[in-house]
Amino acid sequence: MEMLKKVLNSYSVQPLDIEEVTPRLYRIRDVHQEYALKQSFLSKDSLNDWEAVYHQAFSRHLSSVVPVYLTKQRNLYVEMGESIYYLSPWIESNARFKDRPAIEGFYQSLGMVHAQTKQTLEIDTGKLEASFHTYQTFCEESGKELLAVVEQFEQRHYMSPFELSVCTHYRDLEFSIREISRRTSLLLDELQGEVRWNYSLCHGNPRLSHSLSGSVPYLINWENARYDSPVMDLADFFKQEVRYYDYPMDQLVESFSVYHQENELTTLELQQLTIHMLNPANYMKILRHYVNDPQGSPEVQQVSRLQQAYRQLRFGLQFSRYVEDEYEAIAFDESES
Repeated sequence: MEMLKKVLNSYSVQPLDIEEVTPRLYRIRDVHQEYALKQSFLSKDSLNDWEAVYHQAFSRHLSSVVPVYLTKQRNLYVEMGESIYYLSPWIESNARFKDRPAIEGFYQSLGMVHAQTKQTLEIDTGKLEASFHTYQTFCEESGKELLAVVEQFEQRHYMSPFELSVCTHYRDLEFSIREISRRTSLLLDELQGEVRWNYSLCHGNPRLSHSLSGSVPYLINWENARYDSPVMDLADFFKQEVRYYDYPMDQLVESFSVYHQENELTTLELQQLTIHMLNPANYMKILRHYVNDPQGSPEVQQVSRLQQAYRQLRFGLQFSRYVEDEYEAIAFDESES
């Protein structure tokens, strides 16, 4: 606690109470207000990118980024020992984790950041086309490999829980690979001619746990921020959140329009996002590991990882249907009118 008091002294904060919320997050109370003190994972290499987030937030009036306080020396952080600390207002969230208001608040805040920091550049489609052709071939080969493994498992008199899971998943996996091929072909059609690519300030580690749904929706923990396609932020968010069996996938899909209202994705970006969610690479990696070394780790762990990868692919199929019904059908109707 003495270390934390020294850090807080750099902000002229005299704490009345220090509550450890997590091993790296502290709730601080003084006579005036409450604060959130974070012992970050920032390094000297990542510090400049993190500071740039707050310069962007100030210059572009990004209300979704929770502000950080300046020290007495007008720095954004305090270096103490081998750690870097920063101080923010303590903000209570009105929404419960994983309920609809929390998801909608997250979408709104992330969409606002992406839209307000968007930069558009022309790109060379030649290299991009080549990479998607390679990806399409990889998925086709993965489909053949998957079928061969399933046939091998089915010949056994007794299948292990892992093998039975793979055989049970096969129908959805086969469909997802066919859907990838279809969507990659559509994306390659979109790449014909001049293409403009959007880049935005991306959170880098988007989670519902990094969202606060108060009177204003906020995003916290910008330690992995970078400039990239907004699609990458959304893909990272989906892949992490849908791994768990009790996740409300329907709410995640149905509330996506909140994000789209803030930052409308192009047809190309929607195709790219859907392809990311249907990517079988992680599932195939887990499958190959089992085939090559069935006893390499406890089977319960292998089954758990497999189920998580399968849920990601099932969400990809659900999101693909949603995109087709809500956005591609509308685009088709407009082109016909």
